[in-house]
Amino acid sequence: MPAPNDDVLELWRRVVNCRVEEIEEWHTTPASSSVGTRAPGARWSVGQLAGIRTAELLAVPVAEWTAADHAHVRRVAGFVRRHRAQWPRGDVRERRWRHALRNWGHDPLWEGRLTLSALDGQGQVLVDGEPVGTLSTSAEDALVLHSLVLEESWRGRGVGSAVLHQLAVDHDGRVRAELDPTPGAADVRALLVRRHFDAPTPDSSVLTLVGW
Repeated sequence: MPAPNDDVLELWRRVVNCRVEEIEEWHTTPASSSVGTRAPGARWSVGQLAGIRTAELLAVPVAEWTAADHAHVRRVAGFVRRHRAQWPRGDVRERRWRHALRNWGHDPLWEGRLTLSALDGQGQVLVDGEPVGTLSTSAEDALVLHSLVLEESWRGRGVGSAVLHQLAVDHDGRVRAELDPTPGAADVRALLVRRHFDAPTPDSSVLTLVGW
């Protein structure tokens, strides 16, 4: 069997954030069945079949992965990356876009796993109850986001986008960003722009959520 490839393992860690039981339970829902293509008469869609394979692979030690398993990881990573790049405007909690991603084993909102503590001040970003970063906010006519910093091992896993979505949902889209000149601010700004924030000038540090 092929030796585990660090790049493949990193892809897997970044794009699969659903547990086996979460994938299996999701596949029993009407929302899961409502998206994706399927062969005539087939019970499962292409995405559901991929998610079933993912759930099976989560239970297999990495040292026992086959070449086909490695190929599946790359396939899942490709699908998740392409679809996350098309993040729709507004509240995506019940959108077909999110349903399709969940079929494959990725929840862009980290539902049930993400918690934001102590807003209106310095707070923590927690996943499964464990701190993975910090955010600083204040409350005015809109929620103002001053900083969002994730631990290095949690960057690139979609947590930042999920945080922004939760903030927008909780404040009816009234969110403004006034970024402190801290390390990583440029990365946060780029993330905000991708998530439908707008700036009065290209280099402005003040961004406002639009199209929510």
